[in-house]
Amino acid sequence: MRRANVFYKDDLAGILTENDEGFEFCYLPDYLSTKKNKGNKSYHAFTGKAI
Repeated sequence: MRRANVFYKDDLAGILTENDEGFEFCYLPDYLSTKKNKGNKSYHAFTGKAI
């Protein structure tokens, strides 16, 4: 299993994980609760197969 930190504008936003079934992205709770992100109600989780 491999993992990568994902940053958005110098802020750690989440973790991208590759496993046997593909990829999964999870936002960090601290990132979602920051004041600058409260107005963005569009949160997405991605799971998919590697291509």
